[in-house]
Order: sequence, then C-alpha cells, then structure tokens
Amino acid sequence: MSASTPNPAAVIAQLTHPGAPFELTELELGGRRCKAYKNAPPTLLHLVDAARVHGPKEYLCHEGERWSFEQFFAQADALAGWMQAEAGIQPGERVAIAMRNRPQWPVAFVAAVLAGAVPAPVNSLGQGDELCAAVADVSPRLLVCDEERLSRLGPQGLPASCRLLLADEVPAGVHATGWREATAPGGPVRRPVAVQPEDPALLLFTSGSSSRAKAVLSTHRAVGQAMMNIDFIGALSGMTSPQVVQALMARGLAPATLMAVPMFHVSGLHAQLLTSLRNGRRLVIMRRWDAKQALQLIRDEKITQFNGAPTMVMQLMEQPG
Repeated sequence: MSASTPNPAAVIAQLTHPGAPFELTELELGGRRCKAYKNAPPTLLHLVDAARVHGPKEYLCHEGERWSFEQFFAQADALAGWMQAEAGIQPGERVAIAMRNRPQWPVAFVAAVLAGAVPAPVNSLGQGDELCAAVADVSPRLLVCDEERLSRLGPQGLPASCRLLLADEVPAGVHATGWREATAPGGPVRRPVAVQPEDPALLLFTSGSSSRAKAVLSTHRAVGQAMMNIDFIGALSGMTSPQVVQALMARGLAPATLMAVPMFHVSGLHAQLLTSLRNGRRLVIMRRWDAKQALQLIRDEKITQFNGAPTMVMQLMEQPG
C-alpha cells in the first residue's frame, strides 16, 4: 500500500461511525444480536417510494425505448391499482414474474411491492418443466409473464387459483389480461399498504446446482440491508481508489449501467435494477447477451458500469477495438 492510498480500515471507520451515512447499530433478530446499517431502508416499499424523487431523469433504455422515472412510476402505480382492484391481490400474497429482460419486468416487480405483495421472480431461461415447478412452488395469486414463457408453461402450468397477466397482447383463446388494459390511465387507484421490516418481501430461487432450485424468502429488512451494503461497498471502493474515481469524474459522464444478466436473481435485481432505481441511475437493458452488441451499446449509450460473469467480460474484451 502506497503512502497516498487511504487505509481501508480507516475508511470503514469513517463511513460507519455514529452520524456517518453507513452508521452501524445493533439489532436482535431471531434471538441473536447482530450489526446492521442504521440508515438502511426499513422496507422494500420505502426503498421504492424514495426513488420517485428522481422524476424526469431517464431510468430505463431498451431497444430504442426510453422511460423516465416518472413514466416508470405511472405504469407501476397503475398496475398496482389493477392488482389490488381487479386481481384481488392482498398484502403478503405472491406475484410470480416470468419474462425476459424488458421494461415490463421491473414495472411488474415494483407494482407488486406497491400492492403489498411478495414478488417471486422465476428463472425465465427455464424450460417447461422447470417453469411449472417454480410456479407451483411459490403458489402465486398472479403470474406476470410474456408470450414465450406462457407457451413453455403450457395449458397445465398455471395453478387453478392464479390470475394471468401477459406483458404482450393476449392471443386468441387465452384467458388472461393484457398489459395495456392493466396499465391504462384512469384505472383503479392504488390503495396504500403498510408493511413491517420483518414481513416477507421477496422470493428468489437458488441456482439449483445440486438439486431442483428452491425458493428462498427474504424479509423487508434483509433486502434493505443488502441494498445498503451494496452502496457501502461502492463508497468504500471509491474512497480507497481516489485516482480511479478522479479519472471517471474527468470523463464527465452520468452513471449508466448496461444490464446483460437476468433480472430474476440478485446480480440483476439487487446490484443493477434496484441499485439504479435507488440512486437515480440510467439502466440500459439488453434482451439477451451478445458481446458485439454490448460493445456498441457501451459506446452509443456512454455506459459507465458493466456487471457480468467472467466469460461475458472475456468475450467483451476479445471484441475488435
């Protein structure tokens, strides 16, 4: 460590001392005392609602389509109102999401949070039997999916008590509600809900590397602490690498993330989608991974951050230019 490099331990102490942004406190959870971020969002609902402050700033970019935070929340509020009034979603009930990366995915997720439901993203890359098993495991009151996932699920893939919302137009013969109908202006007004930090907040599936993937439940407190920890790691990295931060600032580019990993797990949901929502950053969504297209998007959209698997990084680095 050079003399000009800040000491990580000293930076951690600076960031976490009383009165600092990442001040630590102690909580008793499950009979154990543990450290926690004092200023973390107490619930996922608090985290989502706080992002409304970003207003007209651009939030989502996808295949030439651009959404501001205001446009995003207009759709999410409308969909949350439809979930409550038309789909009968009650606080604590589960809303499964099965679709490729597209703007409707985060709208469905945030709408479920605003309605007091528990979002349950399932692996959109799974085949029919995997999708059917995941949907059956979470027992959703509502499934939000695209036409491709619907065709994989087949006629037997939807539980009898589950409503279906399609992110696309509804094909003939399919009993479902279409996206335009559910998000149309002038629909049911969303009713405020109250949630507590220890209430269920999110169901995410494990990788299933040793057996069938399992749904793991997180509380609102757990999600808020995880998001605060991502911000803490970013602050620590920046303060211990001042030369890197200075070089980034000199470029004068607004933060923008290229999302090329699926939204249905933490690498896409927590580290990119929710982090961008929380911090007012632009998120450029790729339909599917393609290194050549990714490089072009990085240039055209002036991307400042890319998160991906090591193989994706290597494919990107191997691109000419």
